[in-house]
Amino acid sequence: GSAELRSGGSRNEIWRATWRMFAANPIFGVGLGGYWAAITTYHDASGSLTPQEAHNDYLELLASGGMLGGLLGAWFLFVLGKRIASNFRSASSFRRGAHYGAVLGIIGVLVHSLFDFGLHMLVNALVFAALIVIATRGSESETRLRKTNA
Repeated sequence: GSAELRSGGSRNEIWRATWRMFAANPIFGVGLGGYWAAITTYHDASGSLTPQEAHNDYLELLASGGMLGGLLGAWFLFVLGKRIASNFRSASSFRRGAHYGAVLGIIGVLVHSLFDFGLHMLVNALVFAALIVIATRGSESETRLRKTNA
């Protein structure tokens, strides 16, 4: 009933509060790492639960870093995709297979980041970084060959 305290703990409520936070600070956001402190202003609930994360890494990046943070994130994904695409042309079938496996892992992390905050966990972030290295690292000879042909 109306006497119940509203915790505001659903993802939809947290996402709406995060979007309001971004809308109020669109250029630079509230500061990287400042989400947990700033969300209290935008989270409409009883106060029994204060979200520490947005449960969506992309929304949290926008709220914390603003459009500048969002553009940096988009630039990172663009450069990552460009480098990954060039590695799919590797002459080594083992290297291509490792790239495909790493890319599938990266896609899994990117999809998971839509609904949770897995990259806030150190071990997940380390595995993600390792997948990026595997997906983007070319062999020494292929890298030299690409640079001379460019």
